[in-house]
Amino acid sequence: MTAGDIVTFDQDVTLLSNNVYTGRNFDDRIGTYCLLEAMRRVDKTSVDVYAVSSVQEEVGLRGMRVAAYAVEPDIGVAIDGSITKGPYTSEPKALCEMGEGTGVYITDKCTIGAPVRYMHSTVQLCHSDDIEATVKLLVVFMEHAHEIVEGDRHGDAQTPHDEAQEEKAHLPAPATGLEPVT
Repeated sequence: MTAGDIVTFDQDVTLLSNNVYTGRNFDDRIGTYCLLEAMRRVDKTSVDVYAVSSVQEEVGLRGMRVAAYAVEPDIGVAIDGSITKGPYTSEPKALCEMGEGTGVYITDKCTIGAPVRYMHSTVQLCHSDDIEATVKLLVVFMEHAHEIVEGDRHGDAQTPHDEAQEEKAHLPAPATGLEPVT
């Protein structure tokens, strides 16, 4: 090695305890895993469903823009890691707790993801229950996306906070924090 060489830890995914895993780059890798697992599990849908795992999210969502231009979706959801509470985060951003389900953020349209502690480090933590909750939420979203799209086309689409629409679609209510998906 010489001065100026880039180095990083060689970190494999490791089970610590109580269903908590450690590894690096979980915010993107766990999101991609949840997307692929949801695609594997989903039953028949009434709409075309595309799964995209893109690059350059941290520098302006460049890969996602290219994919959206190519696919021209009627509706979409972003999947990323969710910041967990801890002494290193400010309270407004710290909306999730590990082990309590999927993080749902409405402030930037709709982003969901398994909570990840120590995001953007080589020792990130993620709970297997949160991963499973995220997969289940994605499956439900894909199976009921047609109800949201049809409502929008007829001009009677309702906001995510409308309880009648949530009940009709059998989707969990949006939250500013976590709500486990069972």
